[in-house]
Amino acid sequence: MRWIAIFTNIKDSDALRKKHLQAHMDYFDRLAGTITLAGSTTPPGQSFSNGGVWIIKGVSYEEARRICEEDPFYLAGLRDRIDIFAFTVAPRFDELV
Repeated sequence: MRWIAIFTNIKDSDALRKKHLQAHMDYFDRLAGTITLAGSTTPPGQSFSNGGVWIIKGVSYEEARRICEEDPFYLAGLRDRIDIFAFTVAPRFDELV
């Protein structure tokens, strides 16, 4: 099963994001193979992230939620919202994520 997690950060969170960025990246290293794709989102015309998207693979919904909630960004209070959806990859793209 694959999940797509969509994160929305709290407003004016750039300083908090920068402070915890290395721990966040280290978390990705520990979960390589489970978090298969990740990136930040930035609204048009802005220079800082307002959230992000992850693809999580091979775990239950409960485990995907736990993974999101153990992220250093979440623990630091950066995340305002996390939405998790089942994600079905089109056959042509299955090997990418």
